[in-house]
Amino acid sequence: MGENEHAHALQSEKDDAVADINLVLDMLADASRNPDPWERSYLVHAISALFAGFYRHAAVDARSALRPHSERKGSGVLIDPALELCDPALLRKALEAARTEPLQLYPHFGPIELR
Repeated sequence: MGENEHAHALQSEKDDAVADINLVLDMLADASRNPDPWERSYLVHAISALFAGFYRHAAVDARSALRPHSERKGSGVLIDPALELCDPALLRKALEAARTEPLQLYPHFGPIELR
C-alpha cells in the first residue's frame, strides 16, 4: 500500500472513531445524563487513543462504552478520581482537539513511533 492509500485508510479510521465517540456523547446528551464511571473511562481511553494515532482502538473503546450493564461484570475498569473531572463538555472539547490534530501516519507511545 502506497503512502497516499495508507493516509486515506487512516483518515477513514479516524473519522469513524470520531463518529463513534460523538455517538456515545450524543446518546448521553439525549438521556440528559453524565457518563457513568464505565462510560467515562472508555470515552477517555478512546479520545486518548485518537491523539496517539490508534484509530481502530479508539473506535473499539467508544463502542465498549455502550456495553450494557449486564455485560460489565468483572470488567476490572479502574475508577480514577481524576476521571470525575471529565464531564461531557470536557470530553467534547478533548474530542474536538483530537479531531483537528494532524493525522498520525503511525501510532506512537509518547516519543516512540511504531513503524
